[in-house]
Amino acid sequence: MRSAPRALPERTWWIEPGRLMGGAYPGDLDPRIARDKVAALLDVGIRAFVNLMEERESNRDGAAFAPYAPIAAELARERELQIECARFPIVDQRIPSVAGMRAILAFIDARLALDRPCFVHCWGGRGRTGTVAGIHLIRIGRATRESFEATIRELRGADAMRGSAPENELQRGFVRRYPFDDA
Repeated sequence: MRSAPRALPERTWWIEPGRLMGGAYPGDLDPRIARDKVAALLDVGIRAFVNLMEERESNRDGAAFAPYAPIAAELARERELQIECARFPIVDQRIPSVAGMRAILAFIDARLALDRPCFVHCWGGRGRTGTVAGIHLIRIGRATRESFEATIRELRGADAMRGSAPENELQRGFVRRYPFDDA
C-alpha cells in the first residue's frame, strides 16, 4: 500500500507547473522537519535546488540557517536520484547584478532543458525568489513587465496573503527594467 503524498512545505508555489517551483528556505533547525520538507520537494520531482541565500545568512534573531544540502544529498542517495544544489547568493532585500541574474537563469534554463525541475528559494520565498520568478515569467511569455506582480500573486495563491513578491520596490523595479533583449 502506498503512503499518502507528503504535503508541500509552506510557502511553496509553482512558477511554471511541473518545471520551476519557488518558495521559502526548505531547511529547519530540526533535521526531521528539514528532511520532510526536502522529501516533499523530491516527491514532486524537484531535482535542482537554487539557493539565493548568502552563505552565512541568519534570521532576525541572529541564528544561522541549518544547511539542507546534506539532507537533500542523503535522500537522493537513498532514492537513487541525481540532484544538484547550487547557491547564487543575493543579499536579503536586495537584487543581483544583471550578470548575476543571467547566471541564475542560465543554471535554471540548462536544468529545465534536461527535464530536471528546479526549486528556487530565498529565506521567505518572496523577495529574491519573486525577483527571479518575475523575470522568468516574462521571459517565457506568461507575464509582462506590467502584469508580473499580478501573475505571481495568482500563482502564490494563499501564500500571497503573507505579502508581495517581489518584496520591495527595488526588486520590482529590477524586474521591470531587466534588459531581456541584451545578450
